[in-house]
Amino acid sequence: MTTPVAGAANGLFARIIEDLGYDAVYVTGAGVANMYLGAPDIGLTLTEIAGYVAAIDPGGSYRIGL
Repeated sequence: MTTPVAGAANGLFARIIEDLGYDAVYVTGAGVANMYLGAPDIGLTLTEIAGYVAAIDPGGSYRIGL
């Protein structure tokens, strides 16, 4: 079984994705760098991305894939 997912680079996008009925969202380093830093894909570390994911979903209610 496959689960369709949509990308979220911030909390607003995650909420919209949830409202549209998706079961999960994904976060990419490039998306985070573009949205938060206004930079191209700069090679964020997993630790850095995890910090942004915590800001996107502080309550841990979304299924987020990296």
